[in-house]
Amino acid sequence: MLEECIRRGIRVPKPLELRGLELYEECIEGTNASAVVDSVWSQYLSGDPASRESVKAVIDGVADWLAGFHRAFAFHATRGDSILKNFIIGPDGSVTGIDFEESVLENADSLDDLGELCSYVMSMHPAFSSEKISLASAFADRYWALSGIRPDHERLSHAVAKALRHYGAFRADGDVMVQWALRLESGETRL
Repeated sequence: MLEECIRRGIRVPKPLELRGLELYEECIEGTNASAVVDSVWSQYLSGDPASRESVKAVIDGVADWLAGFHRAFAFHATRGDSILKNFIIGPDGSVTGIDFEESVLENADSLDDLGELCSYVMSMHPAFSSEKISLASAFADRYWALSGIRPDHERLSHAVAKALRHYGAFRADGDVMVQWALRLESGETRL
């Protein structure tokens, strides 16, 4: 997958060597996208312009990367495990996707990746606040604008609900994530 991404112009680490089941990749300088958002969240809530710009840059950069990835694979591939922790924000603001062991190259639904990222944004601490839901919605809007595909809020709500159930199985607040999945599926909450 990494070699195919590089061939198609997608920013990923260059694979260096495979030793048995261990893959060695080039080191990507920067900070994972989740840590960037977490580090400025309290200032973001207070309306601090620099913090708001930092969060917007992360959301826009990851949305840009994901839309480019899906376009490059004609919307038939997924990167899998699409969470902010799997994107590195470089010192220059560039975005690099990492951690591709759950990728699917053919016959995949690209909306699964978008659903996973939106569910991650919504469920980051503090989870399911109005600000986090708005941020997930802004992420989806940016993705749709750049991908060229028509927004489908109902399908996205179901993809987010699917991701919330999946990731909820690994978290202490999994019951809350399932409740939000039901709210999305019923139409009570929309992105």
